[in-house]
Amino acid sequence: MTAMMTRPAGDVVTATPEFGNAVVSQRSDVMFDRTIPRALVHRAAVSEVFLTDLCALDDTEFQVGAQWPRGHSFFSLLRPDYHDPLLMAETIRQAGLLIAHSEFGVALDWKFIVHRQSFSLGSDGLRLGARPADIVLAVTCHDLKRRGKRVAGGRLELNCYRDGERIGSGGAVWSAVSPSAYRRLRGERAGAVTEV
Repeated sequence: MTAMMTRPAGDVVTATPEFGNAVVSQRSDVMFDRTIPRALVHRAAVSEVFLTDLCALDDTEFQVGAQWPRGHSFFSLLRPDYHDPLLMAETIRQAGLLIAHSEFGVALDWKFIVHRQSFSLGSDGLRLGARPADIVLAVTCHDLKRRGKRVAGGRLELNCYRDGERIGSGGAVWSAVSPSAYRRLRGERAGAVTEV
């Protein structure tokens, strides 16, 4: 069964509930009482930051805490009883940036290029509750690419949990470049597109 939801712009987004009731296998120590600094996820406003914590399990495995608000000015559906599934896409984007900056030492002024990003999310995990949704991402990083001592790219895979139940999965392939390399790549258009 696939749930269909319509965004305010009329776009149809599907979410397939294929995850059942898988439970987080390891204890999560992430906190949900405050957001991380907005600079770590390239956001201008605190209200745009969904991540709350980062716990490193080893060099390539992490747990990331996030909180999805009950309402948001951009991420909202016409149906008032569900979160917008695009919250998941933004949460993955922010998790990749946080890990790259905090754990892999990528400088804050470097530009990120997302080559590919995907996610699948069950509709039960999107249902609005009486309070914001506390989310735990179990992230594994693969294929780390280095330029000298710096990590300059890689691939991440993740499972998404809400209240201990697996509600989705996703991943992304990314690279990071210095501001000067970004200007060379983009040429005249370097300032024309908002960087993610």
